[in-house]
Amino acid sequence: ITALAWSMATALTVSAESLIQPDSQGFLEFSPLRTALYPLILRIVASTSGSALNTIYLQIGMAGVAALFLAFSVRRWSGRWWHAYAVLIAVLANPSAVALHAQILSDSLFVSTLCLFLGVLLRMDREPALRHYFSVSLLTGIAIALRPASYAILPLWLFILWLYPVGRTRGELAAALILITAPGVLIVSSERLYHGRVHGPEAASLLDIHLFARAVAMDDSWPAAAVDPV
Repeated sequence: ITALAWSMATALTVSAESLIQPDSQGFLEFSPLRTALYPLILRIVASTSGSALNTIYLQIGMAGVAALFLAFSVRRWSGRWWHAYAVLIAVLANPSAVALHAQILSDSLFVSTLCLFLGVLLRMDREPALRHYFSVSLLTGIAIALRPASYAILPLWLFILWLYPVGRTRGELAAALILITAPGVLIVSSERLYHGRVHGPEAASLLDIHLFARAVAMDDSWPAAAVDPV
Protein backbone atom coordinates (compact mmCIF):
# COMPACT_ATOMS: atom_id res chain seq x y z
CA ILE A 1 0.00 0.00 0.00
CA THR A 2 2.84 2.39 0.85
CA ALA A 3 4.55 1.81 -2.52
CA LEU A 4 1.25 2.17 -4.41
CA ALA A 5 0.37 5.38 -2.57
CA TRP A 6 3.85 6.77 -3.25
CA SER A 7 3.61 5.94 -6.96
CA MET A 8 0.22 7.61 -7.30
CA ALA A 9 1.26 10.68 -5.33
CA THR A 10 4.48 11.07 -7.31
CA ALA A 11 2.68 10.65 -10.65
CA LEU A 12 0.07 13.25 -9.69
CA THR A 13 2.64 15.81 -8.55
CA VAL A 14 4.98 15.63 -11.55
CA SER A 15 6.11 19.09 -12.61
CA ALA A 16 6.30 19.81 -16.33
CA GLU A 17 9.38 21.98 -15.71
CA SER A 18 11.34 19.05 -14.26
CA LEU A 19 10.70 16.59 -17.11
CA ILE A 20 13.32 17.83 -19.54
CA GLN A 21 16.88 18.13 -18.29
CA PRO A 22 20.02 19.23 -20.19
CA ASP A 23 20.85 15.59 -20.98
CA SER A 24 17.29 14.59 -21.90
CA GLN A 25 17.58 15.65 -25.53
CA GLY A 26 20.41 13.20 -26.10
CA PHE A 27 18.05 10.36 -25.14
CA LEU A 28 15.01 11.71 -26.99
CA GLU A 29 17.05 12.08 -30.20
CA PHE A 30 19.12 8.96 -29.50
CA SER A 31 22.53 10.57 -29.56
CA PRO A 32 25.37 8.20 -30.55
CA LEU A 33 26.92 9.02 -27.18
CA ARG A 34 24.07 7.21 -25.42
CA THR A 35 23.42 3.51 -25.01
CA ALA A 36 20.38 2.24 -26.88
CA LEU A 37 18.04 0.80 -24.25
CA TYR A 38 16.58 3.99 -22.79
CA PRO A 39 16.08 5.72 -26.18
CA LEU A 40 14.41 2.52 -27.37
CA ILE A 41 12.07 2.57 -24.37
CA LEU A 42 11.25 6.22 -25.14
CA ARG A 43 10.39 5.30 -28.74
CA ILE A 44 8.17 2.40 -27.66
CA VAL A 45 6.31 4.57 -25.14
CA ALA A 46 5.93 7.34 -27.74
CA SER A 47 4.52 4.93 -30.32
CA THR A 48 2.05 3.37 -27.88
CA SER A 49 0.95 6.40 -25.85
CA GLY A 50 1.57 9.31 -28.20
CA SER A 51 4.35 10.97 -26.22
CA ALA A 52 7.75 9.87 -24.98
CA LEU A 53 7.21 12.05 -21.91
CA ASN A 54 4.76 9.46 -20.61
CA THR A 55 7.83 7.33 -19.85
CA ILE A 56 7.98 9.00 -16.45
CA TYR A 57 4.83 7.10 -15.41
CA LEU A 58 6.56 3.86 -16.34
CA GLN A 59 9.59 5.01 -14.34
CA ILE A 60 7.51 5.87 -11.29
CA GLY A 61 5.69 2.54 -11.44
CA MET A 62 8.96 0.63 -11.81
CA ALA A 63 10.47 2.54 -8.89
CA GLY A 64 7.57 1.52 -6.66
CA VAL A 65 7.78 -2.13 -7.71
CA ALA A 66 11.57 -2.24 -7.29
CA ALA A 67 11.42 -0.63 -3.84
CA LEU A 68 8.72 -3.09 -2.78
CA PHE A 69 10.73 -6.06 -4.06
CA LEU A 70 13.81 -4.86 -2.19
CA ALA A 71 11.78 -4.37 1.00
CA PHE A 72 10.32 -7.90 0.83
CA SER A 73 13.80 -9.26 0.13
CA VAL A 74 15.11 -7.51 3.24
CA ARG A 75 12.19 -8.96 5.21
CA ARG A 76 13.03 -12.47 4.00
CA TRP A 77 16.74 -11.97 4.70
CA SER A 78 16.49 -10.40 8.17
CA GLY A 79 13.18 -11.84 9.36
CA ARG A 80 12.02 -8.44 10.64
CA TRP A 81 9.25 -6.37 9.13
CA TRP A 82 10.56 -3.09 10.52
CA HIS A 83 13.75 -3.58 8.51
CA ALA A 84 11.64 -3.87 5.37
CA TYR A 85 9.65 -0.73 6.20
CA ALA A 86 12.83 1.18 6.97
CA VAL A 87 14.33 0.24 3.58
CA LEU A 88 11.08 1.03 1.77
CA ILE A 89 10.84 4.49 3.33
CA ALA A 90 14.55 5.18 2.78
CA VAL A 91 14.26 4.34 -0.93
CA LEU A 92 10.96 6.10 -1.61
CA ALA A 93 11.56 9.16 0.57
CA ASN A 94 14.98 9.98 -0.86
CA PRO A 95 14.48 13.44 -2.45
CA SER A 96 17.26 12.96 -5.01
CA ALA A 97 15.88 9.61 -6.16
CA VAL A 98 12.31 10.90 -6.28
CA ALA A 99 13.44 13.78 -8.51
CA LEU A 100 15.13 11.35 -10.91
CA HIS A 101 11.95 9.36 -11.43
CA ALA A 102 10.18 12.43 -12.80
CA GLN A 103 12.86 13.25 -15.37
CA ILE A 104 13.53 11.99 -18.89
CA LEU A 105 16.84 10.41 -17.96
CA SER A 106 18.04 6.82 -17.76
CA ASP A 107 18.97 7.30 -14.10
CA SER A 108 15.49 6.38 -12.84
CA LEU A 109 15.33 2.95 -14.46
CA PHE A 110 18.99 2.42 -13.55
CA VAL A 111 18.26 3.01 -9.85
CA SER A 112 15.24 0.70 -10.03
CA THR A 113 17.35 -1.99 -11.69
CA LEU A 114 19.94 -1.73 -8.91
CA CYS A 115 17.19 -2.10 -6.28
CA LEU A 116 16.03 -5.29 -8.00
CA PHE A 117 19.65 -6.47 -8.22
CA LEU A 118 20.22 -5.95 -4.49
CA GLY A 119 16.96 -7.72 -3.72
CA VAL A 120 18.03 -10.76 -5.73
CA LEU A 121 21.39 -10.86 -3.96
CA LEU A 122 19.64 -10.87 -0.56
CA ARG A 123 17.39 -13.72 -1.68
CA MET A 124 20.41 -15.60 -3.01
CA ASP A 125 22.05 -15.32 0.40
CA ARG A 126 19.13 -17.20 1.91
CA GLU A 127 18.47 -19.58 -0.96
CA PRO A 128 21.17 -20.12 -3.60
CA ALA A 129 19.25 -21.22 -6.68
CA LEU A 130 19.78 -21.28 -10.43
CA ARG A 131 16.91 -18.81 -11.00
CA HIS A 132 18.83 -16.24 -8.98
CA TYR A 133 21.87 -16.66 -11.23
CA PHE A 134 19.60 -15.95 -14.19
CA SER A 135 18.15 -12.86 -12.49
CA VAL A 136 21.57 -11.48 -11.57
CA SER A 137 22.77 -11.83 -15.16
CA LEU A 138 19.56 -10.37 -16.61
CA LEU A 139 19.60 -7.33 -14.33
CA THR A 140 23.31 -6.75 -14.94
CA GLY A 141 22.71 -6.73 -18.67
CA ILE A 142 19.84 -4.26 -18.31
CA ALA A 143 21.92 -2.00 -16.07
CA ILE A 144 24.80 -1.97 -18.58
CA ALA A 145 22.39 -1.29 -21.45
CA LEU A 146 21.08 1.69 -19.47
CA ARG A 147 24.40 3.03 -18.18
CA PRO A 148 27.83 1.68 -19.27
CA ALA A 149 29.24 2.40 -15.80
CA SER A 150 27.47 -0.79 -14.75
CA TYR A 151 30.32 -2.81 -16.24
CA ALA A 152 31.73 -2.42 -12.73
CA ILE A 153 29.20 -5.05 -11.61
CA LEU A 154 30.80 -7.80 -13.71
CA PRO A 155 33.52 -8.77 -11.18
CA LEU A 156 30.69 -9.62 -8.77
CA TRP A 157 29.72 -12.52 -11.01
CA LEU A 158 32.85 -14.46 -10.07
CA PHE A 159 32.34 -13.59 -6.41
CA ILE A 160 28.73 -14.85 -6.58
CA LEU A 161 29.79 -18.11 -8.25
CA TRP A 162 32.36 -18.66 -5.51
CA LEU A 163 30.14 -17.61 -2.58
CA TYR A 164 26.94 -19.36 -3.63
CA PRO A 165 27.82 -22.57 -5.48
CA VAL A 166 24.76 -24.44 -6.73
CA GLY A 167 25.51 -28.15 -6.50
CA ARG A 168 28.84 -29.86 -6.81
CA THR A 169 28.64 -31.76 -10.09
CA ARG A 170 30.15 -30.42 -13.28
CA GLY A 171 26.74 -30.25 -14.91
CA GLU A 172 25.30 -28.09 -12.13
CA LEU A 173 28.30 -25.78 -12.12
CA ALA A 174 28.15 -25.47 -15.91
CA ALA A 175 24.45 -24.60 -15.70
CA ALA A 176 25.18 -21.92 -13.11
CA LEU A 177 27.98 -20.48 -15.25
CA ILE A 178 25.72 -20.34 -18.32
CA LEU A 179 22.83 -18.77 -16.41
CA ILE A 180 25.00 -16.05 -14.88
CA THR A 181 26.56 -15.10 -18.23
CA ALA A 182 24.22 -15.86 -21.13
CA PRO A 183 21.28 -13.50 -20.34
CA GLY A 184 23.53 -10.52 -19.62
CA VAL A 185 25.74 -11.13 -22.64
CA LEU A 186 22.65 -11.49 -24.85
CA ILE A 187 21.17 -8.18 -23.67
CA VAL A 188 24.42 -6.21 -23.98
CA SER A 189 25.19 -7.74 -27.38
CA SER A 190 21.70 -6.90 -28.64
CA GLU A 191 22.04 -3.33 -27.38
CA ARG A 192 25.42 -2.94 -29.09
CA LEU A 193 24.09 -4.40 -32.37
CA TYR A 194 21.09 -2.06 -32.33
CA HIS A 195 23.29 0.92 -31.50
CA GLY A 196 25.65 0.05 -34.34
CA ARG A 197 22.78 -0.45 -36.76
CA VAL A 198 21.42 3.02 -36.01
CA HIS A 199 24.68 4.97 -35.72
CA GLY A 200 27.22 2.80 -37.46
CA PRO A 201 30.27 0.97 -36.07
CA GLU A 202 32.29 4.18 -35.73
CA ALA A 203 29.86 5.83 -33.30
CA ALA A 204 31.48 7.50 -30.30
CA SER A 205 30.96 6.36 -26.74
CA LEU A 206 30.35 8.59 -23.77
CA LEU A 207 32.39 6.18 -21.66
CA ASP A 208 35.35 6.59 -24.02
CA ILE A 209 35.09 10.38 -23.73
CA HIS A 210 35.02 10.21 -19.93
CA LEU A 211 38.02 7.87 -19.85
CA PHE A 212 39.94 10.16 -22.21
CA ALA A 213 39.08 13.20 -20.07
CA ARG A 214 40.26 11.41 -16.94
CA ALA A 215 43.49 10.39 -18.64
CA VAL A 216 44.15 13.97 -19.71
CA ALA A 217 43.40 15.22 -16.21
CA MET A 218 45.89 12.72 -14.74
CA ASP A 219 48.61 13.53 -17.26
CA ASP A 220 51.23 15.73 -15.57
CA SER A 221 53.42 16.11 -18.66
CA TRP A 222 51.70 19.26 -19.84
CA PRO A 223 54.03 22.32 -19.73
CA ALA A 224 53.44 24.78 -16.94
CA ALA A 225 51.89 28.13 -17.82
CA ALA A 226 54.42 30.94 -18.22
CA VAL A 227 52.10 33.35 -16.44
CA ASP A 228 49.76 32.46 -13.62
CA PRO A 229 46.29 33.37 -14.96
CA VAL A 230 45.03 33.96 -11.42
